Amino acid sequence: MSVDQIVAKVGAYPTRHIVLTGGEPLIASEITELCLSLKHAGYHLTVETAATVFLPLALDLASVSPKLANSTPTARDGGRWANAHESQRLNLPVIQSFIDSSPDFQLKFVITQEADVHEIRQILASLHGWTAPDVLLMPEGTDAATLAISATWIVALCKHEGFRFCPRMQVMMWGNRRGT
Repeated sequence: MSVDQIVAKVGAYPTRHIVLTGGEPLIASEITELCLSLKHAGYHLTVETAATVFLPLALDLASVSPKLANSTPTARDGGRWANAHESQRLNLPVIQSFIDSSPDFQLKFVITQEADVHEIRQILASLHGWTAPDVLLMPEGTDAATLAISATWIVALCKHEGFRFCPRMQVMMWGNRRGT
């Protein structure tokens, strides 16, 4: 689809808020043009990125979601992709560029266990220009029961740290399916 076709298709829905996500939307060849077109059409635009690549974009909110070590695919395909993933998953200068240049930003971390908080604290200590409410913690999970169990300790952690809790509403409402 062309950028014009995407903007026209979006215009058929009664919303003013758009989230561009992926994979990694910043590697799409026409992302800059798409963001400009959506902003010119009057949409509030959030771009969700793993922050491995930086581009200055027309957006309202950069939702920066760096990959933690818990995301390294050590079990998938015999760990074939683990080294490449690990070497590219975290780019602190890119994360800082989003903090410095975005009209608004949030730092969203997907966590699987309480030990992930140590890594999050290390990442945050390497960055400046953020406050605790800029940090969101989201449980990993593909079903509502798992998410509910994780939510209990993650909410308590958020209260203690001053972070925000970010539920996986699409999974809780519709399950783990494409298109939600």
